[in-house]
Amino acid sequence: MRVLSIVGARPQFIKHAVIQRKLREYGISEVLLHTGQHFDLNMSEIFFESLSLTPPQIHLQTPLASSLSQLSYMLGSMQERLEGESFDYVLVYGDTTSTLAGSLFAKENGFALAHIEAGLRSYDHSMPEERNRVICDHLSDILFAPNSNALQNLQKEGVRGEVVVSGDIMEEGFSLFLPMAQKPLNVQIPSKFIFCTLHRQSNVDDKERLESLLQGLDEVSKQIPIILPLHPRTQKNIQSFSLSLPSSLIVLPPQGYLQTLWLISHSQMVFTDSGGVQKEASYGGKKCLVLREVSEWVELVESGACELLGERSIPRAYEEIKNQTLSWDKKPLNVSDRIIQSLLKHSSCTAMGEE
Repeated sequence: MRVLSIVGARPQFIKHAVIQRKLREYGISEVLLHTGQHFDLNMSEIFFESLSLTPPQIHLQTPLASSLSQLSYMLGSMQERLEGESFDYVLVYGDTTSTLAGSLFAKENGFALAHIEAGLRSYDHSMPEERNRVICDHLSDILFAPNSNALQNLQKEGVRGEVVVSGDIMEEGFSLFLPMAQKPLNVQIPSKFIFCTLHRQSNVDDKERLESLLQGLDEVSKQIPIILPLHPRTQKNIQSFSLSLPSSLIVLPPQGYLQTLWLISHSQMVFTDSGGVQKEASYGGKKCLVLREVSEWVELVESGACELLGERSIPRAYEEIKNQTLSWDKKPLNVSDRIIQSLLKHSSCTAMGEE
């Protein structure tokens, strides 16, 4: 079996680090394509190094631009670089522009498409990630749903592909890599702090919204230090909007996954607008304030692990949840094994059907 794996953003590097180990174990041939969607060194190369990911055979170096411009560039580059190649599966992850590009490339060239983390829905179609999820799920031949909520979403929509409830690949990654977590270098970390990430288009591409969030973080940081690894998109918009970062924040450059795990596991609480960090916080037993009005991880909100900011200010939400605690029920996971075995079985059944 020959697989084309497509990655381009931080969460995909982490998920694929788990899957790639299993591909090697099963002796499956892989071509790894990195779209370059995350262009910053610390947002990309450091993840490959720290997670022992094989360097990509193909690196597209997609320029920083609008989602549509990036999509066009990725599709054209994939078609050019992979002309004449053949794959049993194109493997995509999550909900980014890279995911959508890989899905469209697969179907345009007649390759079977496998979508890991299928079926998630926030039902906010103003989010590009939501649109990407829906399109990719309806194009996919085999869909790996992380939980029963995702399965129900796919059943309601009547997707044509085979659906497998695989479990959450991010939880397996958290369990696998947590023992390797590394404290960030060259920075003084306070004994108690909130870990924060901020990068969503809906939060940082709107000047008033971004300014309001920064003011809220500033107010809370006067009670407890806040550590904020600054995403390139957020940094760019702060500059272009002529805003300034509150001096009270402990601002770090983008961190590798192992450093992020350390910061999450040693924090008192997590503030984030990232889907992946929501889950990592819950696995680490940390209450998470989601800086959004909706979340695709419905079960985390329903269980109380995550709290949606909604229309509240950050200081008000913090006061309401600061004394809440969680615990992570660590359990053995075989998500990656379940995914690879399902691919092998699906490939075998497809081949028999063509005979």
